[in-house]
Amino acid sequence: MCNNTILQDCEEDFCLNGATCQIVAGAYLCICSDGFTGPNCGTEIVVSSPIPTTSTTPPGSNKASSVNTWIIIIIALVVILMAIVAVITVSVCLCFVKRRKVKSYTKNEYEAEMIEKLEMK
Repeated sequence: MCNNTILQDCEEDFCLNGATCQIVAGAYLCICSDGFTGPNCGTEIVVSSPIPTTSTTPPGSNKASSVNTWIIIIIALVVILMAIVAVITVSVCLCFVKRRKVKSYTKNEYEAEMIEKLEMK
């Protein structure tokens, strides 16, 4: 014979360890409190501590590593800035050199111009 009884209320003390009892699809369902599990929350969950590991990193070395990283970044930025300034300086100098009219003289032309200048004085 089938048991077609539809449950409407949870039986008292069906769920253990402070769990909440609910009827879902005609069956008891226990919503367990933290630290418990199982159909009626009667099984305690035991969390084992992790196995301690040894570290070759001395305490506080992460801070030093972070500082070293920032120093490297700052040095890199300074080098990049210096390279940009150098490129701009060379570009400006080349512009002035191209603008400046440089006369090319042979020895005789130079002497002739110098004589002219002396005669004008």
